[in-house]
Amino acid sequence: MAETRPRVTRSTVPSSSMMPVNIPVHLALQQKIRPDLGDHSVFQREGRRRGVHAPALHRGLGRPHVHPPIQLEGIRYGVEHWRRNRNDCRCMGALFWQINDCWPVASWASIDCFGRWKALQYGAKRFFEPVLVSACEEGTKVELHITNETLVKIQGTLKWQLYHVDLGLIRQEKMICTVERLHSACIKVLDFTRELQQEEDYRRYYVAYSFVMEEKNIGGGTVIFKPAKHFEFRKPEIHCEKLDGTTYRIAAGQFCKFVEVSFQEDLLLSDNYFDLIPGVEKIVTTDRETREMPVIYSLYDSY
Repeated sequence: MAETRPRVTRSTVPSSSMMPVNIPVHLALQQKIRPDLGDHSVFQREGRRRGVHAPALHRGLGRPHVHPPIQLEGIRYGVEHWRRNRNDCRCMGALFWQINDCWPVASWASIDCFGRWKALQYGAKRFFEPVLVSACEEGTKVELHITNETLVKIQGTLKWQLYHVDLGLIRQEKMICTVERLHSACIKVLDFTRELQQEEDYRRYYVAYSFVMEEKNIGGGTVIFKPAKHFEFRKPEIHCEKLDGTTYRIAAGQFCKFVEVSFQEDLLLSDNYFDLIPGVEKIVTTDRETREMPVIYSLYDSY
């Protein structure tokens, strides 16, 4: 999935050269293809087919917002798999193509030609941490793994929670675990057969997990049991509070996936394109002071 960003396009293509989707030639073409569907038919139909609904396309989010998370998820899924399989020298690591662009282009790069981080680069910062907590889901089961690439044995607290989008927290567990140096371990296998009985349950339950060492959150993530375009996300209420010139506190009342914190200025953030669960705050810092308040999107805004 080659990925580009509207900001790169605006930086390199004059506005006079940009072509709107509702010009006469486009409308004539789609009327010729399917005259029974109306003026917006082709774009709306294509958006729905790809899991992006028409309102998002009109808001300017839609596919431009969805492309970065798709790229991030594809690489993350592979890297975490290979890192889980590092024992007995089966796999000693993973690399991805590519780091940076040398010109404005839709590409696999994780950093654009202006040096701005895309979603993949923020994700790589997380999934290439020396100590990685990851999940492997299949059917109603979820395996929680910890991969330790350091030269010392580690010990910490692994926590998982099962949520329902409407009912909130269903159950949770904490456990102390130890992982040997240069080793990957499956810490827990969870089976949610009891909760996932109907088709609609797969679209409403999700799992959150995290690993803490010496009171520091090392990492975490979420698991959904259906493709994101089929999950029944609720409209999020995302709150952002500016604590000082470089620090922002972000929280949400609903489960949010791929939260994008966007500034007009070119700022490097401590994290971006992350998930939020109810009751858990996220602190995001910028590399320099700004008076600006960010615009915040999530996957819900692509619907």
